[in-house]
Amino acid sequence: MKAVLVQPPVLWTTTPPLGLAYLAGELLAAGDEVEILDANIELHSRDREAYGRLASLAREYGQESPLRRLFPAALAARLAECRPSAWKDLERHAEGWALRVLSAAPDLVGVSLHAESLLAGLALARASRRLA
Repeated sequence: MKAVLVQPPVLWTTTPPLGLAYLAGELLAAGDEVEILDANIELHSRDREAYGRLASLAREYGQESPLRRLFPAALAARLAECRPSAWKDLERHAEGWALRVLSAAPDLVGVSLHAESLLAGLALARASRRLA
């Protein structure tokens, strides 16, 4: 089996994605092939402005926001309406991550989610579904 494990931007850079590393270790021990995509550190190191915009979007529509109660499609539509440039930016990055994941032709895709990475994870899932 081939697995791709993804860490969407969590908007901090002090720790690596340890949960994914533990899971990858178990999969490797079982004889599976594993890739880890740390989109968090990649975006932080390659495009600090986009990282900042995503952080702002995540804070604005974070855990305390009533928008978090919306279904993912409704949340995406609302963000596209309220914050069009930030949402487009996130969608563009998510599409790139999805293309990388799908190009590996995995049997299993795992996405690690935290409160801060929920929007990026949802965007990645939507892009992956659309492109698959």
